[in-house]
Amino acid sequence: VIFDPQPEVPAFHTSKEVLTIRGSQVYATYEIIPDTLDKILSDLYTKHHEKALDGEVNVPVAPLKFTDIPASTVERIKVLAKVYAQKRMDDFAAIKEYDNIGSACNYFNSNVALFKADADKCIMIRDNTWTSFYTYFEAIVAGTENVPASSAEIGTKLPEMVWD
Repeated sequence: VIFDPQPEVPAFHTSKEVLTIRGSQVYATYEIIPDTLDKILSDLYTKHHEKALDGEVNVPVAPLKFTDIPASTVERIKVLAKVYAQKRMDDFAAIKEYDNIGSACNYFNSNVALFKADADKCIMIRDNTWTSFYTYFEAIVAGTENVPASSAEIGTKLPEMVWD
């Protein structure tokens, strides 16, 4: 087996070993993969549980507050949570074959009643989602809400999306 040098792994990324066969040789290379929101949240809680179990002082077992974690992790969680909320809305719009929520909202002046109704619904969902999202994250920053343990937990704080 021929190993490439292991690359430096940036924060919030994971290195994955990739084995390939070329002729009679096996080559080990590395792929750098961005960590998902769920991986970051899971790792965060796992690391804090392990520290607490090892008896480190002042380590909360659960739940976590943003003040318990590094600022860079807080920022990464916020960025990925926004991506999650946007994808959630885009997936909802895709149910009716719109490219994304923005595309569906663009039909707000349509002369076709169905398209206008879809746009009105999507505008309401978009407004309610971002209002709920920012209210939720303000509460996390203020310490009145805990750091979510998963993207699904974030989803429970956002409005339900259902086509009539």
